This record gives sequence, C-alpha cells and structure tokens, in this order.
Amino acid sequence: MRKISTKQDRLKKQKRNTLIISLVLVVIISLSVFGIVANSFGKSNSNADAQKTVYNGYEFYSSGSFWILEQGNFKFIFASNPNDLKNVSIESNELNLLPDYAQQTLYIYSDESTANYQIYQNLDLFLTRIQPACLEQDKAICPEDLPIKGCEDNFIIIKQSDENKLTQQDKCIFIEAKPEDLTKVIDIFLLKILGINE
Repeated sequence: MRKISTKQDRLKKQKRNTLIISLVLVVIISLSVFGIVANSFGKSNSNADAQKTVYNGYEFYSSGSFWILEQGNFKFIFASNPNDLKNVSIESNELNLLPDYAQQTLYIYSDESTANYQIYQNLDLFLTRIQPACLEQDKAICPEDLPIKGCEDNFIIIKQSDENKLTQQDKCIFIEAKPEDLTKVIDIFLLKILGINE
C-alpha cells in the first residue's frame, strides 16, 4: 500500500532533491575546472593531434567524447560534433547573444542535471552568477528555497517535450527537447548565442 504524502512532505522531498542536485553540480563544476587547469599544464599542444572539424568557419577539436571551440582565452565545450547537429529537427526563433547576458545573473530551471551542467560549464565565466529559480507560473510546485522569477529576468527554462524547440519570450529562453535530443538541443542553443549558428 502506498503512503499518502502531504504537500509539506512533497515540498521537503523537492527541497532535498534540489539540494542534492546543487551539490552534485558544484562537485562536477569543481572537477571540470580542475581538469581543464591540469590539462592546460600537462599538454600545451594537446589539440595538435586531436580530430578537428570546421563548422560555419569555426574550428572545433575533439577531446575525449567532447568537442572544444577555443575563442580567445575561452573554451566552449560541446557534447556533439557540431556538423552532426544539422540532422536535428528544431523549431527556433531569434535568441539574444552571449554579450546580452554578460555580467548579469542568469536564472535557470531544469530537472535535467546534464543540461544544467552544459549551461554552467559554458556560460558561468561570463555571468555574475547562475541561480536555480522557478518560473512565476509554476510557483505552486516550487521548493520554498528557490526564488520566483519571470521573463523580465534572464531566465532559461529547460524541459522535456515531444518536439525540439528553442524560443525566446522577452528575457526567457525556453529549451524544449525530446529526451534523446536534449544534449544536442543545448549544443544548438550554445552555438546560437555564440553567433555561430543562425
């Protein structure tokens, strides 16, 4: 027989899950920063032997299962070869570019830790901070410790869907993807805000 849970029990469970995800993200981000720093000391010419590909005039090189784009002093990390993303069917409108977010707070809502990590590892250096939050219309199911934000704030909402979409409404970006396409749709989002993909 299933135990009947109260709203307070559900909120406690959501709060606990949010805390666990946050801690996992902090550990992953710390390890990735350590890995990038260690890699830069260990192999100064590590990308010389890597597989390379050119996408829209930009050179990407493989590093393990990831693809790296170096722009100035910054490295952007993609889960997929950008040329493979051409096969992903996606509906999209025009998105703000990365400079529109620079030195501001970015709010993010997602139940997908992989998607959160992709956003954090690529955008964190350009922002004052990235903060989990809930969208105003979902505040009834929001854990108590998360702020409620609307589309007047820089906000990325990531959710699973039956179709792949990237849409911007005011300052909200809605990333919707089929579960099997989620990392690819995040890569397309990153290419778009970097101005590499139209």
